[in-house]
Amino acid sequence: MTTVRIPAGWPATEEEARAVQDELRARVVLDQPGPPPGSGHVTGVDVAYDDEHDVVAAAAVVLDAATLDVVAEATAVGRISFPYVPGLLAFREIPTVLAALDALPCP
Repeated sequence: MTTVRIPAGWPATEEEARAVQDELRARVVLDQPGPPPGSGHVTGVDVAYDDEHDVVAAAAVVLDAATLDVVAEATAVGRISFPYVPGLLAFREIPTVLAALDALPCP
């Protein structure tokens, strides 16, 4: 199984996670344009769970934005480290998603 590193200071409780989420909310930028359509790369991620075995798997795929050709792909598997709480799924998924993103080759 892939070793998934839990970031230092990662929330351990619902209250801690909500506090982090409230802090990050102020940093969201909604009024600036993104890159032009069809330029660069786009990365997608998805996560699946095996709750019976306390396992989470993440996949990351990088596409060329103009051609949609696959440029790179990677996966990671780790242990679930945060309970299921509606609205706080990122704290359950992000450590494994980050491991999958870290496994992508840098272009």
